[in-house]
Amino acid sequence: APSRSKPFELYEEFNIGPKVSGAENWWDIEHLKRYQGRYFPSLTFYADKIAQKRWLPTIGYDIPKSFALRYKTEIKVRRRAVKNIIPIDTSFVAKASHFSESQGVTIVECCEGSRHQKFGRMLSRRFGGHGKVMATFDPLTGDYRGSIAQELAEYLEHADRTKNDAQLRLTPGIVIEERFVIPDGSSEGLLAALEFKCFVIWGRFWISHYRRGGHDHGYWDREGRMVYKKSERETFLPDFVDWTRIVRMAEERAKHMDLLRVDIYVGKGSASLQRPETRYVLSEVESEQTSTFDELLHDEGARLIIAGYKIGNYRLVENNEIPRVYFENGLRLPSNYTEVCQQNSDNELCKGRYSS
Repeated sequence: APSRSKPFELYEEFNIGPKVSGAENWWDIEHLKRYQGRYFPSLTFYADKIAQKRWLPTIGYDIPKSFALRYKTEIKVRRRAVKNIIPIDTSFVAKASHFSESQGVTIVECCEGSRHQKFGRMLSRRFGGHGKVMATFDPLTGDYRGSIAQELAEYLEHADRTKNDAQLRLTPGIVIEERFVIPDGSSEGLLAALEFKCFVIWGRFWISHYRRGGHDHGYWDREGRMVYKKSERETFLPDFVDWTRIVRMAEERAKHMDLLRVDIYVGKGSASLQRPETRYVLSEVESEQTSTFDELLHDEGARLIIAGYKIGNYRLVENNEIPRVYFENGLRLPSNYTEVCQQNSDNELCKGRYSS
């Protein structure tokens, strides 16, 4: 909860204080958050994967290398144009930017073997489907890019109508980016990168859900201690993980929110494996919480959020981090935003909504 000495500066669109009675559980708070977007179109910015990936590098965050970030309005000929932006001979992740909960995502691991005899693996979870589909392909003869393009083109014509108002305003789009991995030092190749879904409450790191590929390792607190175990595989964080850095990244990104999930990958990008350093990249954020924990953790999270509102030591501030052009451009960030604003942050294109 916020300090009793200095008021916490809360972005006005995240404020659910007038609706909080004090008797809410985790799912009641999720319900309040879900409908906040009805009154604040600005919350769409945080659900917009394309806008986030165009904006985050301009404020100092490393993100996975993007092969393509395109809104539907930026793609003219659907299937052919989509196929042309899918990379060749490298691992990548392709997803529909307007879907959530890992739906409409395809992970491609490419390509192992000799020059004349290669194979790849493809894991996909279709929108509206149940479970995941694993397939192998021959990159020399199989049209795997065509099949992925066909699915992505179909997704551009569908909105996820199960989500909240902020997400319903999203312009459909496509994200294709490098797959994040960890070289394992063996002939087998690559392991899935470490994924930390960090929950920050009133600007302070609460817990992180630690995953590695399909393996769920449980929850760690701000001090790097396991608070809830979900796997026998790993009860300690790997030695190379800089936990302080993860905590700092998450808290910095959520410093004006009552609740935000910040997803961080630790590893190396498949497009830059020769870089010697381990990278800490910000994958995405989530303001609506649908995560299911142990009930004791649910209770603790709800108490922390409610305490901040009941103590009342916060003040509402205007959210000036969202670029003005996002609103002027129909809740879309222009394709040249990253390049322009990395070269000159004082450019008119880069100014916040309330900047003079």
